[in-house]
Amino acid sequence: MNHLLRLGITATLAWSATTHCTASETHDLSLGGVIHPTACEISLNPGAVDYGTVSASYLSDTELTPLAARPFDVVVSCEQPILTSLSFHDNRDGTTGHSSMSDATWFGLGQFDGKPIGAFQIVRTPTEIVADGNRIHTIELNPSGTWLQMNAEFPQVSSRSGYRLSWAETGTVPWPFSTIRVPMAVKPTMLARKDMPDLTDAVPMDGMVTITLRYM
Repeated sequence: MNHLLRLGITATLAWSATTHCTASETHDLSLGGVIHPTACEISLNPGAVDYGTVSASYLSDTELTPLAARPFDVVVSCEQPILTSLSFHDNRDGTTGHSSMSDATWFGLGQFDGKPIGAFQIVRTPTEIVADGNRIHTIELNPSGTWLQMNAEFPQVSSRSGYRLSWAETGTVPWPFSTIRVPMAVKPTMLARKDMPDLTDAVPMDGMVTITLRYM
């Protein structure tokens, strides 16, 4: 189960789908799925983060320019309490464009005319998390495979392979819950204008992250 988080400058986003039909005497029909003891759903509120129009004059010619953080919630709903976690995949990997944005806590904002625009981070906000009516805290799986309580001074999630974000009522071992609401926020940072595409025309900001709910 996964969900896309999109960031954009433009006020509207267009989606298109193309169907290709091929004719032959025989064709295979593939059917797939997973049977799991408990079914869960993940949703984002809002489902997309739109910064509207950002004036080019707001951006520094020579320095990085951070934009204001925008909040969103990740909501996990299961039929009964179960162990779950989240992973994050950058669908614009390799487009951050700055050495300070090189680690896996940065997600790219895409490119325009072959040049990067900037990057953003996804952070856990200080707002408390509530699961099944109880106050809980977030934990994360580190590269060595150990669960640790998320550091409030470094609340960024990671797109690193193997990274997981989960939750517990006490301690650092994931707990099973049926309904969890995790308050989060996106924090974009734009490149210096000298490093960006020509801003005489509108330049779209096109970040996209796949957030996947994983059963444990």
